[in-house]
Amino acid sequence: QTNLCEMDSTSASHGNPISKNNRLLRIYRDWAFWPVVDFALIALLLVGEIALSLIIIEKVPYTEIDWEAYMQEVEAFVVDGELDYLNIRGGTGPLVYPAGFLYLFAGLRAATQNGVNIRMGQCLFVGFYVATQVTVLLIYQMALQCYRSRQRKWCNNNNNNNNHQQNETMVAHTIWCFRILMGVLCLSKRLHSIFMLRLFNDGPTMLF
Repeated sequence: QTNLCEMDSTSASHGNPISKNNRLLRIYRDWAFWPVVDFALIALLLVGEIALSLIIIEKVPYTEIDWEAYMQEVEAFVVDGELDYLNIRGGTGPLVYPAGFLYLFAGLRAATQNGVNIRMGQCLFVGFYVATQVTVLLIYQMALQCYRSRQRKWCNNNNNNNNHQQNETMVAHTIWCFRILMGVLCLSKRLHSIFMLRLFNDGPTMLF
C-alpha cells in the first residue's frame, strides 16, 4: 500500500498522462459546442481567402474568354441605347442573360475604364467572391448550429447514461469534421478560376 501511495505521488508530480488526455478531450468537446469557434474559424478563413485571392491575381495569368463579349453587349445597351435583345450581341454571340446582367456589367464597365482595366475587374470580383463565401459559410454555420442544438438536447436527455461522454465525443467529431469541410470549401480551384481568372458572369450570379 505504501508503494502504491508513493507511485501515485510520483505520477502526480510528473503529471498524469491520462488526466492530461482527459483535459484535452474536454477542451475538444467544449470547443465543438461553442458557436464562437465557428465565427472565429469563418473570420480566419475569410482573411486567408482574401490573401489567397490577391496572390492568385498577382501570380496567375488572366485568361480572356467572355469579358470582352460582356463589354460589347453592355456597350450596345449603354452607349448605343439598344433595348432589343435581338440586336444586342458580343463576340460570342447574342445576349442570353437577363436585364440584371446588363445593369451589373454596366457598372463594372464604368469601374474598369470601359472594360480595359482588367486588374480592377479582378479586384472587384474578389469582392464578389468573398461576399459569396461569407454567405455560404454563414449558411453552413446555421446548419451546424441546428445540428449542435439537437445533439446537445439528445446528450442532455441521456445524461444519466454511462455513455454520456462517449456520445458527446461522437457529436464533437461530427462538428469538427463539418468545420474541416468549411475550410475545404475555400480551397476550390474552380471557384477561384470563375471569379478571379475568368471574370465569368457565373460568379456574381451565384451571389445575387
